Amino acid sequence: MGKSWLKMLKDLTVRPHTKEIRRIEHLPIDKDRDKPISFQTIKDELSKSSDVIFRDFVVRGREEIPCSLVVVDGLVDKHLLDSYVLRVIMVDATADPAFKELTKENLLDCLIELFTPTNEIKKISQMGEAIDGILSGDAVMFVENSSEALLISARGWDTRGVAVPQNESSIRGPKEAFNENLRTNTSLMRRKIKHPSLKLISMKIGDLTKTDVVIAYIEKIASDDVVEEVKSRLSRIKINAIIAYY
Repeated sequence: MGKSWLKMLKDLTVRPHTKEIRRIEHLPIDKDRDKPISFQTIKDELSKSSDVIFRDFVVRGREEIPCSLVVVDGLVDKHLLDSYVLRVIMVDATADPAFKELTKENLLDCLIELFTPTNEIKKISQMGEAIDGILSGDAVMFVENSSEALLISARGWDTRGVAVPQNESSIRGPKEAFNENLRTNTSLMRRKIKHPSLKLISMKIGDLTKTDVVIAYIEKIASDDVVEEVKSRLSRIKINAIIAYY
């Protein structure tokens, strides 16, 4: 026949016009995982997603120390953060005389001692540890111009609102489905895809209802032109209200 067995096997098993699987390209931040923490690099990458929150504040010790707490909305326990992290730093600890001697060099070590045992907390120094912690539901506290940060366990996402799919049942996969709460839905995606390439862009549609809409895509896999076209078309929608979706 003039054809080798391997060529014949390929002709029989590979369908014509089959598209190749598009694999994600490595982002610049992937190459920095083992490098010392750079808050500005992390902010530049994660601030593109609307569910990542940056809470800036100042710790006033011997000097004013700019800090930032970074979390993913929907993956953290906000009550735990407010009561056992921010309140400790900004209210309770200020009465301690030792707090007045804080500097950028000793701030992280002092805070580890100040936090209650309720918090699991540790000091981290690599970019990968910070990125993985934030996208897994922990809070990370950065100090200006410091190559170290605090990783604070604060996971607490919605579990009661996740129901079994009714229209598209899954036999082997997890029994989870989107519901009416948008932030619950985005947290479901974050729990499955813990990578900064998952981008979530928020928009509002409806002159009266101001309904929140999120565009979700994987950077370097989704075409930039398609993403921009989707954003452009959604922004051109002129309607009074969006009450239901199908």
